[in-house]
Amino acid sequence: MLSAAKSMGLLPDMKKRGLFSRKTSSNVWHKKVEMATNCHKPILNVDLAKNPEFPWTTVQEITETYLSRKKETSSSEKRDAKLLKLMLKHGNREVALAACAHLVSPETLLTFIKGNIHMSPYQAPAYVRLIAVASYTNPLAVDQMELSRARSLNKVLSAPSLWDILPLLETEVVASSLLHPQIVFYVQRIFSTFALELETLVSKGQWYDVHNINSNWLRIVYQNQINNYASTLRADVLLNIALPSWKKYSEWKPNVQRLHNWTKFSADQRALFKDVLALEGPDILEGVQPTLRAALVARQQRSNQPGLRHGGLYLELSSGAQTGLEKLSERLCKFMDDVSTQSKYSMALLGHYLKNGFDLNAITLLEGVLKIGDNWITARVVEFIKSTNRESNQDIERTIRVVLALGHPKARDLQQPMSPQIIPIVSGHMERLERELMPGIMAQYAVEEAERNLYAFGCRVRLVAWMIPLLDESWQVLFRNWPLAETLERTQTLRKDLARMQTDDATRIVGLVNRYCRSKLIRRLPTHPKHTLIIEALLDLWRSTQDTERRSLAVFLAYTSRFAVDACCACIKSLEMPDNNFITQTDRLLGQHDITICLGLASLLAERSNSSSISAWKDFLLHIIDDFKGDLLTYTLEKSGVSTWFQFLDDIDQAFRDTIRLDTEDSLTTILDPALHLWNIELLSYRSILICIEGFDHSKSALYCFLTGFNNPQRGDLVAILELLRINSDAGILPSLVTVVTFLTTNGHNAQVVSEALSAMFFTRQVCLREAIEVIDLYRNYSKIFARLRLFNLLLDTERVSTETHMLEQIGKLLSIQQEDDTELTEEELTAVIADITDQFDAILVEAERLDSLRISCQNLDSSSTSEMLKTLGIKIPSALEDSLGSLRYHSWNVMDQISEHEVDLYFPLTELTPFQRTAMGMGESKSLILRITLNSMNLPTKYCIHSENGSDSSLGSHSQWRVGGYMIPEAPYCEQVKLTRATYQLYRDIWRYLSDGFTSIERIYALVSTKLGSMGSSCMVCGASGVKLFRSTVCTNTTCIQTALRMDIDIRLVDLRNDPAVVDLLVLVEYTVAKLGTLKLLPGLPTKFPANIISTIDSLPPMAYLQRLSSFGLATTLSSHHRNADAALTWLCNTYRGYIVSATGKFRIPNIPHAHQFLLASATPELESAWMANYIEEDKTSRVLFHGTSIDRLYAILCQGLRVCSGTELQRNGAAYGKGVYMAEEPSTSWPYARLSTHSWKNSIFKSVRVLLGCELAGESVPKAGNIHMIEDASRLMVRYIFVMPEETRAPLASHLTTAMMSVFNSLRSGAV
Repeated sequence: MLSAAKSMGLLPDMKKRGLFSRKTSSNVWHKKVEMATNCHKPILNVDLAKNPEFPWTTVQEITETYLSRKKETSSSEKRDAKLLKLMLKHGNREVALAACAHLVSPETLLTFIKGNIHMSPYQAPAYVRLIAVASYTNPLAVDQMELSRARSLNKVLSAPSLWDILPLLETEVVASSLLHPQIVFYVQRIFSTFALELETLVSKGQWYDVHNINSNWLRIVYQNQINNYASTLRADVLLNIALPSWKKYSEWKPNVQRLHNWTKFSADQRALFKDVLALEGPDILEGVQPTLRAALVARQQRSNQPGLRHGGLYLELSSGAQTGLEKLSERLCKFMDDVSTQSKYSMALLGHYLKNGFDLNAITLLEGVLKIGDNWITARVVEFIKSTNRESNQDIERTIRVVLALGHPKARDLQQPMSPQIIPIVSGHMERLERELMPGIMAQYAVEEAERNLYAFGCRVRLVAWMIPLLDESWQVLFRNWPLAETLERTQTLRKDLARMQTDDATRIVGLVNRYCRSKLIRRLPTHPKHTLIIEALLDLWRSTQDTERRSLAVFLAYTSRFAVDACCACIKSLEMPDNNFITQTDRLLGQHDITICLGLASLLAERSNSSSISAWKDFLLHIIDDFKGDLLTYTLEKSGVSTWFQFLDDIDQAFRDTIRLDTEDSLTTILDPALHLWNIELLSYRSILICIEGFDHSKSALYCFLTGFNNPQRGDLVAILELLRINSDAGILPSLVTVVTFLTTNGHNAQVVSEALSAMFFTRQVCLREAIEVIDLYRNYSKIFARLRLFNLLLDTERVSTETHMLEQIGKLLSIQQEDDTELTEEELTAVIADITDQFDAILVEAERLDSLRISCQNLDSSSTSEMLKTLGIKIPSALEDSLGSLRYHSWNVMDQISEHEVDLYFPLTELTPFQRTAMGMGESKSLILRITLNSMNLPTKYCIHSENGSDSSLGSHSQWRVGGYMIPEAPYCEQVKLTRATYQLYRDIWRYLSDGFTSIERIYALVSTKLGSMGSSCMVCGASGVKLFRSTVCTNTTCIQTALRMDIDIRLVDLRNDPAVVDLLVLVEYTVAKLGTLKLLPGLPTKFPANIISTIDSLPPMAYLQRLSSFGLATTLSSHHRNADAALTWLCNTYRGYIVSATGKFRIPNIPHAHQFLLASATPELESAWMANYIEEDKTSRVLFHGTSIDRLYAILCQGLRVCSGTELQRNGAAYGKGVYMAEEPSTSWPYARLSTHSWKNSIFKSVRVLLGCELAGESVPKAGNIHMIEDASRLMVRYIFVMPEETRAPLASHLTTAMMSVFNSLRSGAV
C-alpha cells in the first residue's frame, strides 16, 4: 500500500527526512488514539451502526491537533499523504479510518479502501465495517448506497439466507462498487450451497423439505425478472451456474399436503419409491407444468405413446384410452398417500410394480389391497405376483393359493385386476397338462399319471366359482362336463385290463378309451358319440362282472361296433345273462373272419331260437350280414362252399322264423327275404349239381348266379340249365357241359345263350366237343384273337354235320365271336398278337437262360461228366467267351462283337458328344470308342486296348494290348491302332484299376466305361479320385499325380498345342513377361529360378502354328532341337494351372469387341470351381457380370489361384479406398486404366503390346461402393470366365454390349448345352 501511495506522489521520501531512524510524533498520535478508544470499536457488527461508546469526536480532534503541528500539511496532497501514512501504520484500520477519514479527500479515501479489496473474501466482515466507517466520516467518498449494500452484505455474512440475499440483489451493484467482488463471491457461495442442499434432498426423496427451503423464493426471482443491476450479479445468471434447473423449480406447484404425507416414509422406502415420489416434484422436462406428473402426462398425450416412463417407473395405458393416464397417475399418487400406514406386504407389492411397471390392473390391485386391509390375503397376492417361473409346480401352487384366497368375500375387488395374470397361468398350466397327456392318447398308450395330474388340477379349478366364467368358452364347456373321480378310475382300470389282454381288438379299444378320456379331460377334442356309447357300455360291464370270457367278448363287440352301435351296446349289456355255454361258444368265434363269425353265430342263434335273452344278438347278426350286402355269398363261396351256404340259410330260417313272413316282400334285410328262402328250398334238389360245378375253375360267377337267382329275370333259363346238368350227371359229357356253364355271368344275362349251347352239345360227337373245349381254352388262357382264329378254322371244315357246326356257332356266340368277324386282322389285333408272341418268346428266353445257367453250374462242378452228357444229347459245348456273351441281355448284343475265340470288342458311340466336348476329350472326329478285351479259358480278361473308330474297319491290323494285373499302370501308348488322348489315357487307367480289383462281367465293364465317358472331367485322370465336374479332365493336387501328368505322352501333355495354339502362345507370353520383369513369384511352382534361362528358352521357340502341324515325333524332335528346356517349359505351362482355356470362337465369341483376342476359361481348377459353385448355390443360383483390369504378368497366377485379395500384401498394386477386397467394375471403362499395357513380347508371338481385361462371374449380388465400383471381400465368389487380350489401339467396350452375351455363355456352360 505504501508503494502504491508513493507511486501516486502522496507520500514523501521518508528516508531523506530520517523518519525511520528516530521516534517521531506519529507514534504519539497512535498512542493517543489507542488510549482514547479504550478498546471500543467504531462500528457495531449487527447493522453496521455507529457505536455510541466509541469516541468519534475525540479521535478526530487528536488527528486535527496532530496535523496542526505539521508544517508540511499546508496542501491537501501533503495532508492526504500524511493521513494515509497514519492509517496504514495504525494497527486497527477501522479506528484509524474513524480518526482520519473526515480530513482525507474522497479520492484518497477511496484509494485506501480499495487497497483493502485484496483482503481474503473470508475477511469481508472487516471490509464492510471499513466502508461503514468511511460512510459515516466522509459521505462524499462513500455514499449511502454503498452503506446500504454493506449493511445487506453484513446481514448475509452474519446469517446466510436466501431471503436475506434478495434485497442485496435488488440494489444496483455495479462493477465499480466497492463491495462488488465480495457480493459476487458470497452470492455464488450461497447459491452453490442452496443447489447442493436441494440436490441432496431430491436424491433422498425429501420433497417436502425441498418445498420448504424453496418456498416461493425462486418464484419471486423468476417472476420479478430482476435485471436492474450489472450482468455479473443477475440472479438468473448466477442461478444458472449453480442450479441450471432453478426456473423449473420456480414453476413448481405441488400438492403440499401430499408432500407432507409422504414424509412418513422411511429413508429406505423413499429410496425404493423415489421415482414415484418424484411425480409430485417439479417439471424437470420442460419447466412449464406444475409437477413432473403433469409434464409426463402432457408428453404422453402429444406422442400418443402407450405409457408413461420416468426412471424406473413405468405406467402402462390400456389400448384406446387417452385421458386415462392422468387419472391413473393420480390414483398411484393417492395410493402413495395411504400406503405408508399399511403392512409390509402392501409395501412389497408396491415395490414389485415399481420394478415391473404399473397398469390399470396394477393400480386397481394396489387400491384393493389397501381397501381390504387383510394381511393374509395380501400375503397370498404378493406371493403370487412376485413369483418368477410361473410354469413350475411351486408357482402353480402359489397360483392356486391366491385363487382360493381371492374367493374370500373381502377379496372380491381383487378378482378383476388379478384375473389377467391368473387366467393365463391357470389356462397355460391346463394346456401344458393337456400337452403331456396328448402324446399318449394319440399313440394309444396309457398315460395315467398325466391323466391324474390334469384331473386333479381341473378339480381344484372347478372349486373356484368366481374364475370359471372368466375362462375361455372351451374351458367352461369342459368343466360343465367334468367327469367324476369314479369314472376316471374305472376308465383307467378298463385300460389296464385291455392292455393285459394283448389282443388286436383290445389294443384298438385302448385307442377308443384314450379318446374317451381325451373328450372328458381335453378341450375341443370331442370323441364320436358312438365311441362314447361303446366305452360307457364297457365301463358298465366292467363294473358288473369280472368274468374274463364276458369281458373278452365285450371287447370284440366294441371293436365290431362299426356295424351298429346300438346293437353292439345291447349285446354288451346282454353279457350279464347266465348262459355260460353261449358265452363260451361265442367267445371261441373271436379272432375269426367275419364270415366265420356270421356262420357260427347264426348256428348258435338257431339252437336258441326260442330264447329271449339273445334277441340283441339277432340284431347284431343282421347288422353284420347287412354290412356285407351282396358280398356275403361271394365270401361264403370262397371260404366255405355251397354246402355251407345252404346250412347258413337253414340256420337263418331257424333263428328268424318269426321274422320271415312268406306273405310279404318287406323284410329287414336281404337275408330274410322270403323269396330267397323259397329259392333255396327249390335249389336243394340240385345241390349235388351245384357242388359238382363248384369243383371246376372259373365257377364262382356261375354259382353266384344260381344261388341268387330268386329275383333274376332269367330264372327259368337257370332252372333249365340245372335240369340239363342233372339229366346228364352220369354222362361222360358232363365236364364239357360244366365248362360251358362256367361262362354264366354273375347277373345271368347270358343264361339263355348258355342254355342253347348246352342243348346243342347233346347231339355232338366227343371229337367235336374236345375241339369246342380247345377254343374255350384258347379264349381263357391266351386271347380272344387266338380263339377266334381257331374257331373260324374249325368252321371252315366242310365235312362237318350241321349239328356240330351249330354247336360251334353257339360256342362262338357264347364267347362273343361272330361269323361276320371272319375278316383279316386289324392293325390293332395284329399288334396284340405280336405282343403276345413276344411275351411268349421272352418267357422262352428266360427259361433258356435258366437252363444255360444250370449247365454252366454243372460244368463248374463236374466239367467232364457234364461235357459227356451234352455230347450224348447232341448239344454243342460253347467256349468260355461264348458263355460270357451269352449271359448278356439280348439288347446289349448290338454293342458287342466277338472278334475271335478269345477276343471281343465293345463299342461306345460318341455321336451324342458336342464338338466342344470332343475337343476337350481329344477325340477329334471319332465316331466311337472301341475297347478290345482278350479273355483266357477261365473267361477272365488278361489284356486290353482302347482305340477310336473313324469309319474304317478298326478290327483289322494287329493290336498291342496292355496286360491286366501286376503293378505297372498304363502311362504310354501301346497299341499300334491307338493315338493316345486324354480320354483314352484316363480310360486305360480306370479299366486297369477295375480289372485289377476283380472282374465280374463284360457287361459291367461296358457300364463302367459308359459311365466314365459321361463324367470324364469329374475325376483325376491319373489316380481317379472323384471331384467337381469339369469340361476336361485334369489332375488332383496330389504331387505324384502332378508329376505323372508332366511325364505323359507328348500328345497329352501338349494337347492344347494341337487344338488351340493361341492358348499356348498366350501362356508363353505370360511366362516371358514375368521373366522380363523379374517377378518370378507370380509363377507359383516354376521349376527354374533364372529369368535369363526362361527368356532364352522362349525366344528360341518357333511359332505355335508351326508346332501345331508337326507329328508327335516331329514335335518332340523340333522342341529339343530348338532348346533343351523347350519341351519341359511348354509342358509345365500347359498342365500346372489345371484349367481348360479355349479361344472364344463361334457362339462363345462376344460381339462388339473388334480386334480383341477372346479366350474362354471353360474350367478353372477343381478347387476354384467347387468353391464358386458352393457360393452360387448359396446365393439362390444368381450371378452377374463384373470386369477386372490386370496386367499380363499376373494372368498365370490368376489362372492357378483365382482372383485374390492382395490388399495389405506385397502384391498390392493399387489403393484400397473401401477396404480389403477384390475391386471390380460394372463397366469395362472403369477397369480399363488398371489393365496395364504390356510391351514385352516373345520373338514369334502373335500378341504384341496388349492389355488384359477379365470378364468375371460373381455369385450372387453386390452393392456398389461408389458409382459402378464393387469391392468383393470373399474372392471365392468370383470366377474368371473371359480373358480379353486387347491390342494397344483398342478402346474399352461398353458393358451393355457384352453382359447379355456373356451371361448366355455362362448359363450354357453350367447347363451342359455346349
